[in-house]
Amino acid sequence: KAPTNVPSFNPSKQPSDSPSVHPSLSPSVGPSSKPSFVPSIVPTERSRIERVTDALSANGYQGSSADPDVFNWITQTDTWDNASSDYDWVERYVLTKLYDDLDGPNWSRSDDWKSTTVWHCEWWKITCDSSGSVTKVSFSQNNGLSGTFPMDLIALTSMTELAISEENSLVPGATIPAAITQLSNLEFLAVQNVGITEIGNEIEQMSSLTRLNISTFLVQCNTRMLGIWHHPTG
Repeated sequence: KAPTNVPSFNPSKQPSDSPSVHPSLSPSVGPSSKPSFVPSIVPTERSRIERVTDALSANGYQGSSADPDVFNWITQTDTWDNASSDYDWVERYVLTKLYDDLDGPNWSRSDDWKSTTVWHCEWWKITCDSSGSVTKVSFSQNNGLSGTFPMDLIALTSMTELAISEENSLVPGATIPAAITQLSNLEFLAVQNVGITEIGNEIEQMSSLTRLNISTFLVQCNTRMLGIWHHPTG
């Protein structure tokens, strides 16, 4: 069968030279300057215990290695809360432990030590630099310190001066711990009349150390230490 209609070889209408609808030059709806919704997940501020724990963990205190009495004082009794960084909590912890280990309550003078409202840089005999880091711990007079100074002092990495002199009640026969070599910025060390009888060779690694005050009770000292030894004349 033949088709009923023969297809045309020519279109019935000529194509238009212009579109029937011109495109808009501007979007119909402008973008909003604000997000359409607020994210549902909002970060929460760390608790005081979390901040102190994180700070101590980042500086070598793992698990139960921190002194529980000092930790509990800082997290539960202390109310000072103006830390510019987590490291402020480490310094406050170390100085609090120094106070506890050296019988702080019985010191002749302890202005603001363990004050729950005073910044530790303002505790008596503590000096900090412009950034708020502890640079000096200096007990240069008989103040009634008793006990053994804690190894925790090595966490005061910005310290340039450590002076604990004329404190005859400190534990006799002690040595300066080898870990003190980690105080790479220490320039002045005074351990006069504190019962320390030996300075280990490890101290030779302290390239920044330029002044050393030691007592007449010292019985062992390496060659480099003799070169920077300042012996009090009385």
